[in-house]
Amino acid sequence: MAAITSIISYEDKHEADIAVDGETYRITSADLVQLALEEGEIDDDLLELIVGRAVRLSCIKKAFSILSYGDISVKRLRMKLSEKFDRDISQEVAMLMSERGYIDEYAGAERFACRSADVKLWGPNRIKSELIKRGYESDAISCALNSLDEDMIYENLSELISKKMPSSGIDDIKNKSKLCAYLQRMGYSYSLINHALNAFDE
Repeated sequence: MAAITSIISYEDKHEADIAVDGETYRITSADLVQLALEEGEIDDDLLELIVGRAVRLSCIKKAFSILSYGDISVKRLRMKLSEKFDRDISQEVAMLMSERGYIDEYAGAERFACRSADVKLWGPNRIKSELIKRGYESDAISCALNSLDEDMIYENLSELISKKMPSSGIDDIKNKSKLCAYLQRMGYSYSLINHALNAFDE
């Protein structure tokens, strides 16, 4: 039977180290109280709980480390945590981060959309595709796209056309096709591209 040989509390961190037969497990002070741990022999079920709480705390710390780099979706956070932790604990911690307000998918998606349009001159289709890749919820993506200013999108498209317009113009079908393909890759619809090109010719 296993035995707890020492318990060291860190009040400033709200954590505690539990030494069990030469192994040390870091858990929260709340877990220490909830499990009513004290030095002495423990059964396998309690040891399993201690190990589980230690893994959970480690996963939470990893989540905060990932969040420190910037906006992220719940899905993407879960995927990153799953690289090191069990899928279930990764899902639990990712949802915990969202419930406690550390993840705001709507605000994060909107910031990404505005930044992508303003800096990279991406169109709505490219932004939507990237947000989907990053695991944002469909409602958050829709709100982010709706937040984009239509005039700015059109101005961005016109700027790209000005930059990429061949010196020979676009009367040549091959040149026009290449330009249209590039603009579509940048996230603009075919109808908007045609409208902008016609306006540019005029």
